[in-house]
Amino acid sequence: MSKQTALGGLSSDCISSSGYGAEELLLILLPTFGLAAYTLLLPMTGVVLVVLVLVTLTYRQVVMLYT
Repeated sequence: MSKQTALGGLSSDCISSSGYGAEELLLILLPTFGLAAYTLLLPMTGVVLVVLVLVTLTYRQVVMLYT
């Protein structure tokens, strides 16, 4: 597999997590915390994005090492 193909194949769960993460957070937080969930959304989204960047960098290193 080429590096670009491997990165695309291995990191698809990261891409889908960032796409649906905010919606899933609201589905859980709104019934529990009501309108206060909206104030928690931005910090939680930041955490999801940081984890996404770390996982993407890790996948990138793995793909470059094991070509």
